[in-house]
Amino acid sequence: MSSDLMWQLVRRNHCFLKKRGQSKVSFSTEPGNLMGLHRATYSGLSGVKGVDIAVGDEGMGPVLSLKSEKEEDRRKPSSRFTRTQLENGEQVALKAAKELVKSYPPKMQRRALARVAVLVKASERTSE
Repeated sequence: MSSDLMWQLVRRNHCFLKKRGQSKVSFSTEPGNLMGLHRATYSGLSGVKGVDIAVGDEGMGPVLSLKSEKEEDRRKPSSRFTRTQLENGEQVALKAAKELVKSYPPKMQRRALARVAVLVKASERTSE
């Protein structure tokens, strides 16, 4: 199924959609949505490529999840994302994240690296 058709199916209503009052901005908490905004370009449900970065375990770096592009994985939501635990150190984590997202669009690469940097700095502050 094409990503455009998928977006047409899920754009109005899905369980991850968060509409806040009369605001024109809608948010989304779906896996693979790097920015958390409800737009086709950031959608982890309909997009072919998706990146999700989350806080790792105590004393570990962030967890980077990449959406699989294989056709056979599209029907298996549990194996759709491959998760990689990054090292806890800013330069090491950024280098590993840059290597993992190098096939993604430049705009998504920059946002993913910025998010990794923020999470690594936050985890270093809490461990002190």
